[in-house]
Amino acid sequence: MEIAAKSVDELLKAIAFKTETIYEARKRFFSHLALDFTIFDYLRSDEMGVSRIIADLLDPNASHGQGSTFLKEFAKKIVQGWISLANDWKVSTEKPVNGQRRIDIYLESSDGIIGIENKPWAIDQKDQLIDYANYLKEHHERWLLIYLGNNEPSAESITKENRKRLTLSGNLICCNFFELSNWLDDCAIKTKALNVRVFVDEFNNFIRRNINGELDMSEEKEVLEEIRKSLSNISAAFHISNAMSKLKQDLLQLLHDQLETKFSENGFLLVWDNGMNNAWMKYAGFGVKFNSQQDKYLRFEFDGTSLQQAFWGIRRTDESVEYNSAKWKVINDLMMSVFGTGKQSEWWPWWSSIPDANFKKEYKNWQNSYSPWIDIENGQLATNIYKLAVRLHDGFDKEGKLYLLSA
Repeated sequence: MEIAAKSVDELLKAIAFKTETIYEARKRFFSHLALDFTIFDYLRSDEMGVSRIIADLLDPNASHGQGSTFLKEFAKKIVQGWISLANDWKVSTEKPVNGQRRIDIYLESSDGIIGIENKPWAIDQKDQLIDYANYLKEHHERWLLIYLGNNEPSAESITKENRKRLTLSGNLICCNFFELSNWLDDCAIKTKALNVRVFVDEFNNFIRRNINGELDMSEEKEVLEEIRKSLSNISAAFHISNAMSKLKQDLLQLLHDQLETKFSENGFLLVWDNGMNNAWMKYAGFGVKFNSQQDKYLRFEFDGTSLQQAFWGIRRTDESVEYNSAKWKVINDLMMSVFGTGKQSEWWPWWSSIPDANFKKEYKNWQNSYSPWIDIENGQLATNIYKLAVRLHDGFDKEGKLYLLSA
């Protein structure tokens, strides 16, 4: 154990030195390279946004002007030639199925139909894949269902028996985002229009960082070189990897304790989902109530699994709290006066995506970013959230509108 601990310590120091060197170089040449700038900070980058981009790239009639080039590469790379060279392919998103479900991406032609279920972060719903398969089977003799995700389809979505049967019959293909990234590499090479090639490259970089959890290429190269310098370094790397989940759990518990202590000073109440402890399922989150009567409260939530797609705002506690458009508007107006423009839904009178004026972009996907974890360790994140809660309380209290957050 002493040898392993020593190897881990030496590896961490070596990697820290190399990454710090890269960061310093970035700072020096930031104005010339703008390596942190990406168009996806300004575009819809949730599950539906990703589906729309993939669908547009596959559509021979889309505005990219590359015709069926991307579709042909998709056939080669993902579906092993299943797609014919027919020129009547039509592509759409959110295809209604059985009146309740929607297939994320839907391709149809005289040659057959293809449904793509896109799962960059979300989890499967009960009987979801088998329902899609039954729908496709009913609507064309030649059909294919593609499950796009870095995790295996859940047994609740499709049983092992049905999955095996459909895979053997050639009607079901499971594809991960690493394969999709390779497809985008090929698309970029074949793209004739410079602006389209830049977009494809940017989209590919987004997938690598935010879905596949890959490091910046220069960082990754340096880290891998350091790990492969010795057998002990490889062993140390696995020790570190195996400890990461427990480290995140410990840091989340620290955040819980920090917030509980800070909130108690003002008589505030911490709301902490069980999903924040270790499951990290979609919609896990935490927040703060100013009193026990509140049925709408300040909340931080993750729209994806594994603590990804973070956002925050004012949310009702559960379905028993009735949606009231008039009250929602007043809350939204007050939040805008304190925090700026935000969106609204039946669950959220006001909410904001990250990044925004209050939270930096590194807080959006906690799975891949070290920034929120460091700021938990040094107490900065808890302090920022506490200050934001006080601003919200004082803003509503000043207007005599705290009652709006209660039934």
